[in-house]
Amino acid sequence: MARVDTIEYLAIDTLGNTTDFGDLNNAASWCGSCSNGTRGLFMGGSVAGGSNLDVIDYITIASLGNASDFGNLTLARNDTKALSDGTKGCLGGGPSGASTTDTIDYVNIASLGNATDFGNLSAATQSPSSCSGNVS
Repeated sequence: MARVDTIEYLAIDTLGNTTDFGDLNNAASWCGSCSNGTRGLFMGGSVAGGSNLDVIDYITIASLGNASDFGNLTLARNDTKALSDGTKGCLGGGPSGASTTDTIDYVNIASLGNATDFGNLSAATQSPSSCSGNVS
């Protein structure tokens, strides 16, 4: 499996191919990601050799460039799913070491810092589904 550090973007209002945005801090696969329209977050993942990451990288969506360090998850894991309500970003499930976790972490997207335990999924799940929306 190819692990990459490349971030690409697509201008949704026009037809065309993706363009280079910048790079993540680690070449990884299976990251969870979400955004609030200002910041994009990339959480966890798997690096070469199969080790899981506990890192959270962020980008500022309005400006091209490489990712910066946001903080850390409560535990290293990959193959997770993330969602956002525009304020909080949540990440749930995924393999952590030799087992799959039911842990849900959250961060306040506007403030740099480590994730906090949000609660638990009803069962330990690899690659759970997610959806989100903003409250009006």
